[in-house]
Amino acid sequence: MTWRLPIILVLCTAAHAAQPALQGVELLSPPRRGLIERSLQELDAHPGIPYRYAGSSPEAGGMDCSGAVFYLLEKVGIDPPRSAQAQYDWVKKESTLTPLAASVTDEDDPAFAALLPGDLLFWGTLGPDGRANVTHVQIYLGKEAKDGRRIMIGASDGRSYRGVKKDGFDIVDFKVPNADAPKRLLAYGPPVWKTVAAMKRSDMDRQTTSPPRSISNRHASDLKKPAASKSKRPKQPEKK
Repeated sequence: MTWRLPIILVLCTAAHAAQPALQGVELLSPPRRGLIERSLQELDAHPGIPYRYAGSSPEAGGMDCSGAVFYLLEKVGIDPPRSAQAQYDWVKKESTLTPLAASVTDEDDPAFAALLPGDLLFWGTLGPDGRANVTHVQIYLGKEAKDGRRIMIGASDGRSYRGVKKDGFDIVDFKVPNADAPKRLLAYGPPVWKTVAAMKRSDMDRQTTSPPRSISNRHASDLKKPAASKSKRPKQPEKK
């Protein structure tokens, strides 16, 4: 009967599909890389979590879109709001939100030049007063290593990955709605990082080629200078 053991191990392994390899993860700043890696770990640990309105953890029996984002951000020490609308307002107020025009309908549009793994993606509508009514949110994972396909992670009840429909917490394709869609992609931006103060978009996570900046004059002046040591002059021999 020992010949059946390898078969059982293969079947168990096949039940958990390998997560896709991503481009440039090793180049990300530590908070971004940590969020991406932890998100994939949580997906491995909790496969098959269904979509459930108002759910925000696997223990709740399922998660909705903002609940999944809330759950993943909390796992890396970030304290986000709970709803998609509140998360949008939070990023807009406390971080850097990049709004998208209604004319942006393609994933390769130049408007996504600043999009980075770990950014939050927001869908919804704009009211007559220009205020955003946010109804959906996901976390951008980046591009797959094998073919550059853009993907994201979160909870949904109608999206797909490579033609396979996904229902619940999973990886799905990053798609931008058509111009005539009832809801469009409104904006994207990073969560409010609390682990590294230098997570501004102009800093290290933009992967610029400029050399590391030295301490600014203002910061340098804030540093406490060590007190100068008072050296005593050697006594001159007394003249006799």
